[in-house]
This record gives sequence, structure tokens and C-alpha cells, in this order.
Amino acid sequence: MTGGMSLGQTFPCIDAFTTEQVAAYKMFETIKRKPKIDAYDTSGEILEDIKGYIELKDVYFKYPTRPNVQIFAGFSQFVPSGTTTALVGQSGSGKSSAISLLDRFYDLDAGEALIDGVNLKNLQLKWIRDQIGLVNQEPILFTTTIRESMAYGKEGATDKEITAAITLSNAKKFIDKLPQGLDTMARKHL
Repeated sequence: MTGGMSLGQTFPCIDAFTTEQVAAYKMFETIKRKPKIDAYDTSGEILEDIKGYIELKDVYFKYPTRPNVQIFAGFSQFVPSGTTTALVGQSGSGKSSAISLLDRFYDLDAGEALIDGVNLKNLQLKWIRDQIGLVNQEPILFTTTIRESMAYGKEGATDKEITAAITLSNAKKFIDKLPQGLDTMARKHL
């Protein structure tokens, strides 16, 4: 009788175990998945002398998670080297998507993304990402010092480069007024 009661008490645990097994399977399938764009792939061309001409030619794009929403349909844009270009539009109009395509976070459905006339798919991904500076719509601070947050985007960034970046972004005066300057811990509200 005691054995029967003990067995009866295990049924809820067996149900939970089965549910957790299914969840673990899905998690491990996600971990084993090979991304279409491998950020660690070292193959690809590295341009000796980058001029910085950017061109999107007849681009068609949908996010993989929203295949029914067309982001770009025949979008073309040329940005000459040495110029400043602003992408302006309503929220959801594709401004951030254009930058994500240049950084190759996604591949185009059709068309071409070119730098100096070379298709981005032919360039080494790590190298091209090192060449592109992005100022996002929303500032992102990591739970670390301002210095470390600033250096996050460039491996091996020097203090001189960090100071130049905060000066160009008009943040130097504000940061200098903080009690620990660049060594102030960053959080949601400083």
C-alpha cells in the first residue's frame, strides 16, 4: 500500500519532467543551429584601401521572423564617400533595417549591398563590421563603466579614441562633470 501511494505521488513529477524534457530539447536545437551568417567566418576579401562608397541596389528584404511584411521592395540608395547621410522616416519605415543590412546582420532577399563596388557577401564579415560605426536611435549603456561601454564597439580602443568619441558626440562636458568621469558606473539613470 505504501508503495502504491509513493508511486501515485510521482505522477505530477513525471508530467513536469516530460514538459522540461521537451523545453530542453528545443533549447539544445537552438544552440546547435548554424547561423546563415557566421560572425566568426574569417574567409572573404579585405579591401586594402577603403574609400567608403555605399550603395544599395534594387534591394528586397523581409525579416525572417516576419515573412509577410515587406521592408524593402526595390529600394536603392547611393552614398558617396566622405558625405553624411541621414535616413529619415516614420518608425518602422526601414531606417534601422538599412543599417542592419550593411552590417550583415541579415542577408538581402534580392538586390545588392555594395561598399566601393564590392558586394558585402564577398567581404570578410568581422573586417566590414570593424569599418562601420553606428549611432543607434537609442543609446545603449552596459552595466559597467562609461569607459568600458564606450570601448565595447571597438576592440582595443585607447583612451585617446574614447575621448575623441565622447567629444564628437558632445558628451565630454557632461561626463567630465561626473565625480568619476569615464570611470562612473553606467546604469539606466545617471
